[in-house]
Amino acid sequence: MIFTERLNKAIIAELLRQLVPQAEQDIAQLDYNTDPMGTVLGLEVVAVDGDKVKERFEMDFVEGGNDQRYGFIPPKTVWVDNRLDKEDWRYIILHETVERTLMKYLGLTYDQAHEIANWEERKDRRQATAE
Repeated sequence: MIFTERLNKAIIAELLRQLVPQAEQDIAQLDYNTDPMGTVLGLEVVAVDGDKVKERFEMDFVEGGNDQRYGFIPPKTVWVDNRLDKEDWRYIILHETVERTLMKYLGLTYDQAHEIANWEERKDRRQATAE
């Protein structure tokens, strides 16, 4: 069991080592003034009205979402709540991209993927404030 856990952690760490820099490059190319904004790792990024999402689909929708978490989001799509400050969008988009990738390709549960995505988001926020 310990070997399997270490192997899984190593696989996740290697995936993140490759995934995060590419996602950050893609995020830097997004146009926040268009809809859709562009793509990150082949995923379409769309700004949505979070209040309408809560009214129509899911009360637990907070800041963003992806098609692996919410069945109402179209395939290969990440949503970001347009009510947030645009300076925060990059962090939410990174979070949702990481979370979705871990769920889709490694079969992690939402809770597992969310915890790792939170870690990556916090790391990115800390790096930005240090610059």
